[in-house]
Amino acid sequence: APSMLRVGGSCVYTLDTGDQTIFPYGIGSSGQLTVQVNSRVVTGATNLTSMNVTGNNIYLTDAGKNQILPYTAGANCSLSAQAAGSVPNLALTANPVYTMTDSKNKFLYVLNHGTTNSNNANSSISAFVIQTTGTLTPISDPQNPYPVGNGPVCMVEDPSNQYVYTSNANDGTVTGKFINQNTGQLSDLARGSSFPATGLATCLAVSGNVD
Repeated sequence: APSMLRVGGSCVYTLDTGDQTIFPYGIGSSGQLTVQVNSRVVTGATNLTSMNVTGNNIYLTDAGKNQILPYTAGANCSLSAQAAGSVPNLALTANPVYTMTDSKNKFLYVLNHGTTNSNNANSSISAFVIQTTGTLTPISDPQNPYPVGNGPVCMVEDPSNQYVYTSNANDGTVTGKFINQNTGQLSDLARGSSFPATGLATCLAVSGNVD
């Protein structure tokens, strides 16, 4: 049951939620896909939900165990688990469903559909620093994870690299946050961070520049 694919270099990685694996292809001449020698990566996850490819780093979210699985890309589109192993998601989060890296590939943001925080009935974004080795460390901020609308499913950064937006399917809103380019910390927009959407928002895209 392939559910998502991402391109990294001359490779296409397919996320398979049926057997919790990654299946890599090489991109051949005329765009043809070729099956690689190391063609199937068993992740050990229980509920893979998303995949992010950043340079040689591949990050998977496992909602079943509420964790991030970091991999390093190698020759012939092979993937190897990073030595540090899986990364626990932040406390009071649940059901990570999407990931995004900032424009400079310095920070990884994990979109959490659920929460275990009784003081915040809505969902959140977990923020991590991407170290030079590809390992992840939580961004130091007492507000991390950052609250967003209820039931988010998608996340984008705007073309000016100042803002991140989430589409929230449960309450039909869009949440906007300001990105601190130096620290990766997120903060509310100056004139409010929640915007009504038509119907139940399932995904979003940004076009043009924001003044």
